[in-house]
Amino acid sequence: MISFEPTPDQKMMKDSVADFARTRLAPKIREVEKARALADQVKRDAFELGLALAPFAERVGGAGLGLMTTVLLEEEIAYGDPAAAFGFGGPGALGFAVTELGTEEQAKELLAHFGKPEAVGAVAWSEASAHKERPGLIARATKNGSTWTIDGEKSFVINASTASHFIVFAQVDESAGWNGTAAFVVENRAPGVSIGERATT
Repeated sequence: MISFEPTPDQKMMKDSVADFARTRLAPKIREVEKARALADQVKRDAFELGLALAPFAERVGGAGLGLMTTVLLEEEIAYGDPAAAFGFGGPGALGFAVTELGTEEQAKELLAHFGKPEAVGAVAWSEASAHKERPGLIARATKNGSTWTIDGEKSFVINASTASHFIVFAQVDESAGWNGTAAFVVENRAPGVSIGERATT
């Protein structure tokens, strides 16, 4: 039988993050909403708590806390500010994408970029509209020798304006529909990359 009772170590980490959420996040939630960003010091403090690399295995450079511990910590963060975790530094969804879809070496190399609080990752999956003639993505990737060229636009990319690295999904085989998509690591300073204005609601 699986036990979901937190261990003493998990309880200690949970209490630390809960205190951070109550004292640093909750009192500033309206200010953060108006500014549409967390204060830099809050980001640094969250990084010092080990939140950025918490779920990822130690063998690829993560903290190795595991999924259950990470969920416990994220619940406490959400108590203080449900949106705060999206503004913290770290690989975010990029980390899960590379550990699930890439090799161990690729994950280790990419996660090494997120050892500082200002480093942010992002995943570019969504597009403004669906392809009108076939299933799959509009953005295409074409192989040129040993390199790939991606052509297209992405939308609704969380942290696009601050990310140093992206995982971009694109179509590599139009005849294969959704089975013909692939993921690529793209740096924000790569030739041809441009970031549009942030959408407002």
